[in-house]
Amino acid sequence: MAAPFIPDLKWEDGHPPPLYFILPFGALFVVVGGAIMFGRSGVNIDARRRTVHAWWGFLFPMGGKTTSLSANTVVSILKVRKKSDKSSYWSYEVKLEGDFETVDVEENRDWFKSRQRAEEVAKTLGCPMVDRSQGEESIVEAEDLDKPLAQKLKDEGIALELPTPPPNLHTEVEMAGEGVRFRIPPLGFSPIHLFQLVGLGLLYLAMWFFFFRHFLGGLEGEPMRQAWPFYAFSIVFFLIPGMGVFSSIMRDFTQSSVIEADP
Repeated sequence: MAAPFIPDLKWEDGHPPPLYFILPFGALFVVVGGAIMFGRSGVNIDARRRTVHAWWGFLFPMGGKTTSLSANTVVSILKVRKKSDKSSYWSYEVKLEGDFETVDVEENRDWFKSRQRAEEVAKTLGCPMVDRSQGEESIVEAEDLDKPLAQKLKDEGIALELPTPPPNLHTEVEMAGEGVRFRIPPLGFSPIHLFQLVGLGLLYLAMWFFFFRHFLGGLEGEPMRQAWPFYAFSIVFFLIPGMGVFSSIMRDFTQSSVIEADP
């Protein structure tokens, strides 16, 4: 849109295109790009008034629709197949369902994130959560969402028996309050790590043979002010990333891990 007004811009025939063409043409791209970059939408849930406001806007809310929830409101998780011209994928949708028009809360390719959102909404509204994404429908009441697994099993009359540890177990297991803590020792050196280190070495050997040695040969006898960009580029894009990869490989077989699981 600004191109006709740039004085130093050279056009093929010496004249810029007419404004009645370039302004609408450029404005179309501006509107579409702006909508993608700055378009906003969301869902506001009011648990006290039992309403949901689905809004949309450009940088800030500009419009929306408010829905009153019914007494039989449930939060559902659905598994939906999404398709495009060249690919397809599974998506997990979180919705509010009841005696009203279904409200879309969130959509995510990660089931766990959708599950977290569904639990959050169900606890906020105090309504059941229905998971229909795993083949068989499961219903969890709001008051049961925060219960530890041990308490759920106890309420169902199932005795909790810890299994016998497998032989040669190196992980330390200890109870920590209402949870459990696992101390996992370092994995130690394995053929995978050897493959990674050899691969990293071959990569740098190839970079030296095909690139660096020729470049350095062309810098012989040149003053440092001409050679320093090459050295700076090499350090930033090759040496530092390589050190990071090497330290990650070393850390993988030398560092232990601690995992804590709570309700």
